[in-house]
Amino acid sequence: MRAPTPLEVQELRAALARHDQREARSDSVRDLADVGDMLLGTGARIGEVLALRWDDIDFTERAVSITATVVRGDDGLMRQETPKSASSNRRLKLPDFTLHMLERRHQTAEHEWVFPSPEGAPQWPENIRRRWSEAVAGTSFEWTTTKSCRKAVGTLLGAAGGKDQLGHHDESVTRKHYVQQSIDRPDQSDTIQQLGR
Repeated sequence: MRAPTPLEVQELRAALARHDQREARSDSVRDLADVGDMLLGTGARIGEVLALRWDDIDFTERAVSITATVVRGDDGLMRQETPKSASSNRRLKLPDFTLHMLERRHQTAEHEWVFPSPEGAPQWPENIRRRWSEAVAGTSFEWTTTKSCRKAVGTLLGAAGGKDQLGHHDESVTRKHYVQQSIDRPDQSDTIQQLGR
């Protein structure tokens, strides 16, 4: 398992921003850097990020509720109203760099989705992964994927003692079977802010 260091994350963020600024078709989406900042600011899965609607963002509390994911359905991409597992349902405090990106996007939002396609529907994870590969091609972090953001957050928080951010199942038998878990996760936003510097 390899996770990008905070320094590599800064280089990665710059590469994603450069990719957004390159010339492209006028109808193409140029939000890869913003998607990257959402992944880095939360440690969420790509499907969870693409399922976000503005109703999931609480600007007053500086939080995001992860309650769904996007999945392939009979009629195309759809929002599945449950995330990967029960423990994946969580509310996370947002670090400044992610909150500021969301505030900027919200000012010009025309759709219910935080990261809509040009048609106003959710974006396909495969399209994000393809654009990601294009953005990192030929760089020293060509090995990264959208999942690398999750690994960076997990590694950073693991070193700081944070465990609940990623929505993984708790390993403690007592907590698993006898203690009701709160939907609110510990505020890790200050630690994650290191990735946004």
